[in-house]
Amino acid sequence: MRDTADHWPEGYERQILARWGDALFADSPEFDIATLDGKAAERQFGYNNDFTQFLPLP
Repeated sequence: MRDTADHWPEGYERQILARWGDALFADSPEFDIATLDGKAAERQFGYNNDFTQFLPLP
């Protein structure tokens, strides 16, 4: 769904594959920004993974 903080061009779609804090393992703790520490972060999907680039093959 589009809103004022989420943009992409007309004619394109997007899918969320993984979000910050999503569990990577069965024993990953529930994501809570207020209590996040290094030990918890090691078991969750990382932050700032939104880079996309097209690299054409020769």
